Amino acid sequence: MKEEYLGRSALGRGRAHILFPTGIYPRIRVDGGVRKPGRWNMRFLALDSLPELAAENTGEVSQFFSVGTPGTEVSVAFGSAGGCLALYSAEGKERQVLTRHSGRFEDVVTIPRAGLLAVEGDSLAWGAMTSWSLRMRKGV
Repeated sequence: MKEEYLGRSALGRGRAHILFPTGIYPRIRVDGGVRKPGRWNMRFLALDSLPELAAENTGEVSQFFSVGTPGTEVSVAFGSAGGCLALYSAEGKERQVLTRHSGRFEDVVTIPRAGLLAVEGDSLAWGAMTSWSLRMRKGV
């Protein structure tokens, strides 16, 4: 059976979000653990239960937000290791990269359609990552 490495723990930085679209992964294997080997806390949520994108959002782990209004403009900033801002379809299967860089950067992007906005790491999408911030721009 083929295995695909999807992410790592957030190492105490917060609760990382990892996307497992339905019908793609028949099984999930979780290995190790840093502080307590073999112990993990996992929750599986329906995509429609994700939080709405707030006016200001910050973190140090991968996160998903629901975006219901196309045309929303956001300012995005990533720390030294960079990152990626991507938009997934409501089912989580189609992915569109909105901006991505491997080092510190700031950008302004327009979210073209409703869907799931993902803050991801540059090299490994899911888990702990450099600090990031997303802010909705005024007047939009």
